[in-house]
Amino acid sequence: MRCSFDQYIGNRHEIKKNLEKNPELRPFFSEIFKKNCYPESDFDNLFSQINLDTLGSLIQQVGIKSYSISNILRYFTLDILQEILQVLLLNFKTLKRLNKDLGIEFSNISSMLSKTKRDALYVLQETLKVLELESNLAILNSLNSLGIRFSSISSMLTQTSHNTPHALQETLKVLGAESNLATLKKLKDLDIKFPNISSMLSGAKSATPYALQETLKVLELESNLAILNSLKGLGIIFSSISNILCRTGRNAPHALQETLKVLGLESNLTILKKLKDLDITFSNISGILSSSGCQGPYDLQKILKVLGLESNLTTLKKLKDLDIIFSNISSMLYRVGSNAPHALQKTLKVLGGESNLATLKKLKDLGIKLSNIFYTLSCAGTSAPDALEKNLKVLEVSILEKLTTWKIYGSYISYISYISYIFNHELPRAGVSMPDAFEEFVNKKINLYYSSKEIHVNNNHDNGMNETLQLLTNTLYNQAQLIDKSQKNNSEELLSQTTNKKVMQVETTVTLLDHNYSCNTTDPILMHSPLYHQNVMLVDSTTDIQETDDDLNILEDNDVNYILQHHDDINQLLEKLPGKNIEDLLS
Repeated sequence: MRCSFDQYIGNRHEIKKNLEKNPELRPFFSEIFKKNCYPESDFDNLFSQINLDTLGSLIQQVGIKSYSISNILRYFTLDILQEILQVLLLNFKTLKRLNKDLGIEFSNISSMLSKTKRDALYVLQETLKVLELESNLAILNSLNSLGIRFSSISSMLTQTSHNTPHALQETLKVLGAESNLATLKKLKDLDIKFPNISSMLSGAKSATPYALQETLKVLELESNLAILNSLKGLGIIFSSISNILCRTGRNAPHALQETLKVLGLESNLTILKKLKDLDITFSNISGILSSSGCQGPYDLQKILKVLGLESNLTTLKKLKDLDIIFSNISSMLYRVGSNAPHALQKTLKVLGGESNLATLKKLKDLGIKLSNIFYTLSCAGTSAPDALEKNLKVLEVSILEKLTTWKIYGSYISYISYISYIFNHELPRAGVSMPDAFEEFVNKKINLYYSSKEIHVNNNHDNGMNETLQLLTNTLYNQAQLIDKSQKNNSEELLSQTTNKKVMQVETTVTLLDHNYSCNTTDPILMHSPLYHQNVMLVDSTTDIQETDDDLNILEDNDVNYILQHHDDINQLLEKLPGKNIEDLLS
């Protein structure tokens, strides 16, 4: 009979008891088995052959994770799993030494064996034999003293699979050579870290030893060291170069040599100096070209040519004056790769347009943080220039000037702050869909704003009071009429004054707060607190309540009574407009 791990231990109380003695074991096995089912006899055989107490100690002391086992085996039978666990238990001492003395985690070993499929048991045994050799342990110790961790070595050999033992042995041989140790020491003094070298060789697999040796030869050349020193003087660190060549694999040596040749050209060093003066760091350039691989040197040359154009340098200067830094631009084009030169040229053309510069200046003058606009387009890639162009049209001055204030949660906040809020929280990393999303959002808010008819008045604009009160009484009338469908006795008095009044279907916000009878104010006319602050739908007086009650917030009885009781107060305010009263306003 087949069953899952949880079903199995539910019927095996002794095994369940042993698992509970070692808290690490149950989640360890649960994650390996997941929901898969196996014959009960296979489970019986597995747990009869494995010492659970020793396995618990191994997991705890060495930090073996279930995903490391799954990484090696992927699809397996329980007898193969049992053999793998037996190998690990037999090598408990070696694994513990590697972990405690050298910081080597089992996950670093298993990553090299990933997808081994066949011969997993043999390959694991042979790999551990390589790592327990005293000569190799001495090399690993020497590398440790240079700050080179095993994780940087294993990353080059990821998925080397059944070739892992030989490739690992040859790689350690390369790294242990006196000449190479001297080169690594020299590189460390130049702040060139080994993880940046190994990242370029990631994926080299069986070719790692050869590719590593050739890469070190490139880096030890005096001409290249001189270039690296010049670049360091410009604040360009090696990690920015290796970022371009990340995962180039066996082709890394040639690609690195070509990249250094590009960066060592006097014309390019001059461009890099100009860019530095504009606070443009090379890491932002390399971010655009990240993982370009073999194409990296050629794309870099084209990018520097684009950035070296006087027209583009002028644009970058204008953008800097607006506090737009190059990282804002490069974030949109991150990892564009071989399309980077064209995409960057197009982006700078968009940003250099007079109308767009005017929009950006207006936004800055209004206090909007421009980095938020670019952030929403993060990783838009080759679509970034078009998305940016559309974005700036949405934000053009004519639209912004319509948005003076928006009413949010019963208080006034500036639309400037709210736009920044939208960019940060409503539309972060919206990418190429950002312009459409923002345009829809803005248009909705503009429509809401104008339909709300918030009237600001002062002593020179009595008309404003008239309009405010008309909106107020229209709303009260409509609400009372809707309530009348079920609460006629509460609203009869107000309805009698507003017979046959029709109201257009619009969405609005009406606020009634503490009364203010003075006309000497720029604030809206606000009356009587607390009443309500809600969005309501004004409908034609003939509309049946059943069609609209899903969209409405109906006033409570006490609210209606409050309105009726303060009918005179409304009229008192209207006395400031001679000859006017509620009946006149509603006629």
